Amino acid sequence: MTSKDRIINAMKFKKVDYIPVMCKKRAVAPQTIGRKYDREFQLDPEAMAKSAIEIWKIVKDDAFCLGAGPAIQMGLGCDLNWPEDDHPSLKNPVITTKEEALKLEVPDIYSNEYMSAFIEAVRLLYKWAGDEVPIKIASYGIFNILSRLLGVERMMQWIIKDRETIQLLCDKINETMLKFAKEMRKEGALIYEIGDAMSGPALISPQIFKELSVPNHKAQIDGFKEMGYLTMLHVCGGEYPVIDQLQYTNADFLWFSELVDLSVAQKIFYKRFAVCGGVHPVDTLFVGGPEDVDRDIKELISGLKHKSGVIIMPGCGLSSNISIENLKAMAQATQKYSELAGKKVLTINN
Repeated sequence: MTSKDRIINAMKFKKVDYIPVMCKKRAVAPQTIGRKYDREFQLDPEAMAKSAIEIWKIVKDDAFCLGAGPAIQMGLGCDLNWPEDDHPSLKNPVITTKEEALKLEVPDIYSNEYMSAFIEAVRLLYKWAGDEVPIKIASYGIFNILSRLLGVERMMQWIIKDRETIQLLCDKINETMLKFAKEMRKEGALIYEIGDAMSGPALISPQIFKELSVPNHKAQIDGFKEMGYLTMLHVCGGEYPVIDQLQYTNADFLWFSELVDLSVAQKIFYKRFAVCGGVHPVDTLFVGGPEDVDRDIKELISGLKHKSGVIIMPGCGLSSNISIENLKAMAQATQKYSELAGKKVLTINN
């Protein structure tokens, strides 16, 4: 069974040889070719493609992963801090008034150096990879990008006081992301992962999530699915207050943070939506070693009632200082212990 078959079968609740595993390895990938995850790396399509290949050769999980978040943010004119070797962060908001919001333009994808470089990276990666191991695009969602344009405080104020302008910006961000995604799909990308913590319960109420987040997520996900993508949504931040609403986003995979018990999520959505997550990004993957990873993955899988309809993933994105050996152990343990899903494991303490 190829990785592509395994993922599609998991999505459709069909038989899998082992539970698919995706290790969120894009930020550590540059290490494998002697590079850093920095601004210059985002402009080097050969380096992005080559590092995605090299990290996969080590970890051997079920998807190549490229991070499109920086390219989209830079394409829309976000002002970012670029650490020496980590994900960029907000430097200064670039929209402070409604007039500036009205002037925000959807960029020409190929005229933007970051977006055009990223599309070329997808093309190069697919040329080597083919179809057996799918290419996953990991991207910020609409509200995460909105917070980079406005700043979190202004975004929250406008959500309450000026929903019209917020929706205008959401529409422009969505149009940009869909245009970008269309070009990546042409070059072979198959999975589109949306990380959008700023849309979720860590920041906004369940009522606003229902009124604002769900319609925007659904509009975007429907657009991706029309292109032929498999879609994955992650709203992060303890999703229990909105867990019943996630079904209305129409995502193929619901990816949960470490604050949600994956076995509970699987019971809620089984035969309706596949679920992802389960691995603590800090306690297991950052603080622990390979033996800890092996133990935690065994415990995680032993608690699952079903082998299909699930993907093992970290509960959130990972920084560049995560141990590659831990990611390798995560993939190996998932493959080793998959048969424990649906079986009650008896542990005897001496």
